[in-house]
Amino acid sequence: MSKVGHHPSGCAASAAEERSLIRVSSLDPDFIEAGIRAGSAWNETKKVIGRSGEELRQESDEIRQWDEAEAEIRAFLKGISAANRKRRHRLGRDILNLYMILGKTIELESRRYLRPHYEEMKRAYQNRNRKRRKAGEPDKQAG
Repeated sequence: MSKVGHHPSGCAASAAEERSLIRVSSLDPDFIEAGIRAGSAWNETKKVIGRSGEELRQESDEIRQWDEAEAEIRAFLKGISAANRKRRHRLGRDILNLYMILGKTIELESRRYLRPHYEEMKRAYQNRNRKRRKAGEPDKQAG
C-alpha cells in the first residue's frame, strides 16, 4: 500500500500538502542555520513563533540524528535488496537451465515422465512473454 505522505497526526497528506512539506523541509542548510542564530539572538522569538532559539537548535540536532539513522537504514535495505536480487538471479538462472535441458532431452525414454512438468514450465514461460507484450515491453523471444 502506497501513501503520498503523512502528517505528524498519522493522517495521509494530500499531494499539495506533500509538495509543501517537501519544499519547506528542503530549505538550504545555511538558511536554516542562519535562522537558528537569529532566533537565538532575538529575545522575542518564543513569543513570535512559539519556540525559542534553543528549541530550534535542539530540533535541528534531532533532525541531524534522524537523517543519519535514515541513511543507515537505506544502506542496510540496499544491501538486503542486492543480496535478494542475487538469490533471485541464481534461482532464475538454474530454472532456465533446467528448462533448456529438459526441452532438449524430454524425448529420452528416461525423462518422458517429466513431460507434464516441462509442459507446465513451457506454458508459464510463454505466458510470461505474453504478459510482457501486453505491458508494452518488447518481445525478446517469440514462442
